[in-house]
Amino acid sequence: MTTAETNPKVECSPGAIPAEELYGLDSDEQLVDDLNDLIERVLDDAVEKVGESFDVIADRIKWPVKVGVYRRMTINQKLKDRLAVDILDDVLDRLDEDLANPNGSGTEPTAAMCDAAKALVDAIAKDYQPWACEPTGAVIEISREQAKESDSR
Repeated sequence: MTTAETNPKVECSPGAIPAEELYGLDSDEQLVDDLNDLIERVLDDAVEKVGESFDVIADRIKWPVKVGVYRRMTINQKLKDRLAVDILDDVLDRLDEDLANPNGSGTEPTAAMCDAAKALVDAIAKDYQPWACEPTGAVIEISREQAKESDSR
């Protein structure tokens, strides 16, 4: 029985490539991968009546708009090492529960087992796409003129 058969939530298929940079305002709860989408949202949030011109909308906005630049967090070596230990401990505990001497002590991991656990975590981490983001420290200032150039109204 495969993992997919015993756990139908596991789906091993390639996902979308995440954006290198994401953008957001200090007040944002969700980041976007297209700066023009963010500018459009800033303008939309300032609309009071349907059909208003860019200039009327833009007069309500404090310029320049400061946009934070974010990147997806990476999986550091400390986390990978901890995951490898946790995986190996779990596997050995499960094996010992079913196969070991009930009166004996648990199986101690060998060097080969540790290397295999690390290789597994490295393979998973290589393709894992974190959702969490962190600020890069960069800030992009969008002027009224730049917003007008990208506006589709």
